[in-house]
Amino acid sequence: MSLPFFIDELILLSLLGGLLAVDERVGWQSLLSQPLFAGAVVGLLLGNLWVAVRIGTILELVWLSVMPMRATRRPDGVMGAIVGAGTACLLLKHTGDPGAGARFLFVESIGVLFGLITGELSGWVGRWAYSVREHRLGGFIMRGQGTEARLTSRLSLCSFYSAGFYFIVQAGMIFILVPVAATLGELITAVDSEGALEGGGWWLELAWAVGAASLIHLYWQKHVNRYLILFAGIVLVLLWFK
Repeated sequence: MSLPFFIDELILLSLLGGLLAVDERVGWQSLLSQPLFAGAVVGLLLGNLWVAVRIGTILELVWLSVMPMRATRRPDGVMGAIVGAGTACLLLKHTGDPGAGARFLFVESIGVLFGLITGELSGWVGRWAYSVREHRLGGFIMRGQGTEARLTSRLSLCSFYSAGFYFIVQAGMIFILVPVAATLGELITAVDSEGALEGGGWWLELAWAVGAASLIHLYWQKHVNRYLILFAGIVLVLLWFK
């Protein structure tokens, strides 16, 4: 795969990542910034909705129990969803991989893998980059003291600077990481080993078990675990009647 063949799609994914980063951190905080919905948007843009939704759903479930508390930060869900779903969709679109069978699941598992890696990597890089933003914003606030009009102007500048910083950092990382992930994914999916294809498919299916474990971990609290058990029982009864 050569970069010029999908430069327009790469720019589109970068712009999407920048907008969703602003939405998540300084914007409206809509559900579009969640991996499930971010993956769906990627699928709509690249023409493979089902693959992107599956990847986004798995990433959502895996990261669901990671709460931003006690000095911990969640992985970058926007980055993981866009790079993971984008990589899988680009591979299926540009390398001629079939859309069914073991190879389809193998490509999908590669997308999930790169989504998990880049989500963690972006969280680590983002902590350093956003510390620069916080340092600059601290300086703006100190220099913004004065008349009400001047203070309003400085606060507006701070807001635009913060939003622009998030947009540029996220879009820039996506612009770099998507080609890297797509290139590595192409090399990995070139493997013709039947065992590798089958193993990739099994790994993808087992990822749903990780998602179930995340749900249990998230809701296994004294005041809500009874509802979790109740709903599990209802599902089993309904399946039994079916």
